Amino acid sequence: MAFATSTEHIATDMIDLSAAEDDGDIYRTLAEAEENRFGMAPSPRGLAVTLTDTAGYFVSESSVYRLLKTHDLIASPTFIVMPAASEFKDKTTAVNQMWQTDFTYLKVIGWGWMYLSSILDDFLPGDLEQQIELFVDHYNPQRYHERLKNLTLADIYYGYRQSTIAKREKIKRNTIAKRRLHYQRHAA
Repeated sequence: MAFATSTEHIATDMIDLSAAEDDGDIYRTLAEAEENRFGMAPSPRGLAVTLTDTAGYFVSESSVYRLLKTHDLIASPTFIVMPAASEFKDKTTAVNQMWQTDFTYLKVIGWGWMYLSSILDDFLPGDLEQQIELFVDHYNPQRYHERLKNLTLADIYYGYRQSTIAKREKIKRNTIAKRRLHYQRHAA
């Protein structure tokens, strides 16, 4: 397994937001771009960081969540509660019919709190290595970690921490200045 390059350098294809008519269009465009890029629905934090990194515009995670929710772009999670049984009613007969997962939150000295995930295919535990590799290939180069100031592990590994944080801070300052100017013009 190898680290991919930093997300700052992966996202060389700028997301075109010029056709967006309102905030909903902006976030819809971003959500589609992120889903196409990573193959999964993005988180509000991931969208906020992507907007900052690719469009040069800062927006907070909470604002992204609020706008996504306002435009019905975040589905409420559905929970299915099932009683426990001593064995499964339908036995597996092939790969990918039933999976078991478990997540544990543990403290690693020097790194902080981390998630440990175990994933098992009920039929063929030999697939475990491939599933872990897919997870790590997403987790290391693509997932923004709040504990690491919304950087990826690849950003840290390749030494992009300071440049990425500085770039985002500059974008944030510029965005806030533009918002103040916009507000002052409309308030007068």
